[in-house]
Amino acid sequence: MRTNSFASDNYSGVHPEILNYLSTTASEYHSAYGYDMYTQQLQDLVQKLFCSSELRCFPLLTGTGTNVTGIKQLLKPYQAVVASDFSHIHVDESGSLEALGGHKILTLPHTAGKI
Repeated sequence: MRTNSFASDNYSGVHPEILNYLSTTASEYHSAYGYDMYTQQLQDLVQKLFCSSELRCFPLLTGTGTNVTGIKQLLKPYQAVVASDFSHIHVDESGSLEALGGHKILTLPHTAGKI
C-alpha cells in the first residue's frame, strides 16, 4: 500500500554541491538583508526569466515562512484557504497561517491526499 508523505524538508540531507557552495560562501564577508551579490544574482535571474525588470525577489528562510508570507499577500483579511485534511499546510505547519497570517485553513476530506 502506497502512503503519501509531505514531510518537512527541514530535516532532510543536503546535496553535496549545495553544501560545498554554502561552505565556500560562508567563509566570505557579505552584506545582509538582500544587499549581497547572491541576492542580486537571484534578482537578475528572476527578472531575466520572467522578462521584467520590475519584478522583485525576496528570498525567505523556510517553507512555512514562505507559505505564510505568500498566502498573506494573496488573500484579503476575511478570506481563508481551503485544503485537504491531509495537506502539509494543515498537518505539518500547525496553525502558523492563522497565528502569523490571520487566515484560517478550512479542511475537506481527502482521497489519496487530494480533495
